[in-house]
Amino acid sequence: MNLISFLEKKKIVSQETLQIFAYIIFTYVLSYFYWKTRFICLSYGFLLITLGGACNLYVIDFNDFKMPVLANRKSDFRKIKKQNPKRQICLLDSKTKLGWLADRFFITIIGRTLSMGDFLIFFGFGLIILSLLLKLIKI
Repeated sequence: MNLISFLEKKKIVSQETLQIFAYIIFTYVLSYFYWKTRFICLSYGFLLITLGGACNLYVIDFNDFKMPVLANRKSDFRKIKKQNPKRQICLLDSKTKLGWLADRFFITIIGRTLSMGDFLIFFGFGLIILSLLLKLIKI
């Protein structure tokens, strides 16, 4: 048994919270690189990753440590739950707090439902990769 499964079993922390925490730590580690280079795209990338992680943490925190997911039917919700057995999710309904930050955008290419926070994180990583590539080719 590893540490993450032990913490999940004791309901101390969920896998989603650990992923968001890893994003934030990654952001702070890379901020050292920004401090050394002062490249402007990196700062926006770090900002977007931090904002995206905070959005995901807020919606999870306000909904009893579960991420609300938009599903059209109960069978869709069961399918999402079956695809992600360790993920703490609940159904997005009228009682959901901060519903606009929930997983509500289904992306068919990857077959997952994403939230606004996820989009901010991905866009932030894209900016960081773009800025590092531009730094490598010295544009």
